[in-house]
Order: sequence, then structure tokens, then C-alpha cells
Amino acid sequence: MEDAIEAANRGRRDNARIALIGLLLGNAATLGMAIAQGWSMGALLLPYWLQSVAIGAFNVRRILRLRRFSTKGLFHGGGRPVPRTRKAQVSTARFFAFHFGGFHVFYLPFVLAAVPTADEWPWLTAGAIALCLAQWREHRSDLADDAAGEQNLGVLMFAPYLRVLPMHMTAIFAIGADGPDAMLWFVLLKTLADVGAWWIDRSLLGKESDAGTHGPA
Repeated sequence: MEDAIEAANRGRRDNARIALIGLLLGNAATLGMAIAQGWSMGALLLPYWLQSVAIGAFNVRRILRLRRFSTKGLFHGGGRPVPRTRKAQVSTARFFAFHFGGFHVFYLPFVLAAVPTADEWPWLTAGAIALCLAQWREHRSDLADDAAGEQNLGVLMFAPYLRVLPMHMTAIFAIGADGPDAMLWFVLLKTLADVGAWWIDRSLLGKESDAGTHGPA
């Protein structure tokens, strides 16, 4: 029995490492295409905007698929704790979808301000596909972790915002800064945010239970 548990844990760790490698390779491939094709910073934002939308969609799916979770740290108005119910699970997913989606509606005009040329679209599409495939691989690893442990709804709801910040800062301060150096700094910042979100997710998995294992009532 212990051998089976250890094998399962080892498999999840391997899947998590593969997901991290996929994120790193996806970012590196997109940066390489951007520099080789001479993209503008605005054009570079488009694949990352699409990846961020995928992150939000996968996170909503992940919240709704949880079978065991904690609501520690989540409160209603008036300071009442959120109960561990399916209703709370669905409302958390809706709340996240509304606010995370709102961020991306705000970013979209900045992204579309630099309309790509016809020659750029195939490369932009390839970059977006590479990033979204890496995100799908991470999502599968996340679901495997969730099935074996317990997640906190609050952590799941707020962790993806870490990945929004680099795009937010770039859209406001660096949208007109072109060239390899500007792109390198942006992709480095975005990659660090991806790794940070990945680490937060792994480090907090199963540590938020305050009374054993819980799921929707």
C-alpha cells in the first residue's frame, strides 16, 4: 500500500516537473519567434493574452471539478465564513471568471493597438498554440494533484492574478518599447510569474485543511 502511494506521489511530482518544463519551453519558443521575426511589443502581447485567457478558463474548470476542498480564509460580507458547499464552489468559480475576465477585457485594447501584419499571424498563432499547449499540460497535472489532495478555494481564486501583473505593467509602461531587450525583460518577468504561480500551487497543495478532508456538502 505504501509503495503504491509513493509511486503515485512520484508520478505527480514527475508530471509537475514536466508541466514546469513545458511552461519554460513555451516562453522560450515565443521569445525566440518574436526576436527572429522582429515583432513589436504589442504583437508579443497577443500570444500571452491568449495564454492568460486559457489560464482563466482552465482555472474555472479546475475549481468546478474539485471534490475535496477547504474554504479557510474565505468570508461572506459581515465576516461570516464561506461554507464548504457546492453552491460556494460554483459562486467562487463565477466570481473568479467575472473578475479575471474583466482584467482581460481591459487589456484587449492595448493588445489590439498594434495590429499584426499578415506575415506575422502564422508566427503569432504558433506562439499562442505553444503557450496554450503548455498551459493544458499544467492543467492536467493540476487536476491529478487535486484528485490526490485538498485545495483551498481562495488560493485557486487568487493565484492566477500573479500572471496578470506582467501584462498589466507592460501594457501601461512598456507598450511602445520595442527591440530584443524590451522583449527579453517582458518574457523574463512573465516566466518568473508563471514559475511563481506554479510554485505557490505546489507548495500550498494539501496544507489548507483545518479539519481533515472536505468536499461540497
